[in-house]
Amino acid sequence: MTLRHPWIAPEPGQVGLVHIGPNAMRLAAGPLAQFEVAGFPSDEKDRAVGTLTAYVVGVG
Repeated sequence: MTLRHPWIAPEPGQVGLVHIGPNAMRLAAGPLAQFEVAGFPSDEKDRAVGTLTAYVVGVG
């Protein structure tokens, strides 16, 4: 995605995590639940969702 839209690269760092709203939280809830069903411990669920999100954004 960032190769096609290079202007987006600095944006996440500028807005920071303070601006994560209810939609982002809602979108994260589904994968977190699936990783929980799969038996991931709490600390690994968060990392797994982050890895999955990074992959999707990077490949998209």
